[in-house]
Amino acid sequence: ALRDAPITLQTLSAVREKPLVNLANLTGPQEDVAAAEVEAFARVGGRAIVSASVPGAGGACSASCLASLCRRTKLRVIMTVGWASARELPPPPPDDEAEDPALDSLLRSLLE
Repeated sequence: ALRDAPITLQTLSAVREKPLVNLANLTGPQEDVAAAEVEAFARVGGRAIVSASVPGAGGACSASCLASLCRRTKLRVIMTVGWASARELPPPPPDDEAEDPALDSLLRSLLE
C-alpha cells in the first residue's frame, strides 16, 4: 500500500497526488538515504543545499545530520529554522488540556 511504500520512481506520481498518505514522505529520509541522495547531487555538479525545517514537523535533518552530510560530500549546507504561522497551526486545545510547562515558560519569557 502507498502508506508504507518507499518513495521510488514507481511510487512518486502517487505520492505527489496524495502527499499526506505516504509515511516516508511525512518523515523524511534516514541519514544514509539522505547522504546517498546528496552524494548523487554532488556528482552531477551540485555545490550547495538548503535545509528549511520547522521544528516538530518531522522529516527534518538535524544539525548533526547536516554537518555529517557536509563532511561526507564537501557540499555547502545552509540550514534555516522557522515556525509555522498561526493559520497553519492546529486549533488550540480546550482550556482543560492547555497546560504545557514549556509553552508557559516561553510565553512568560516573551511577555516579561
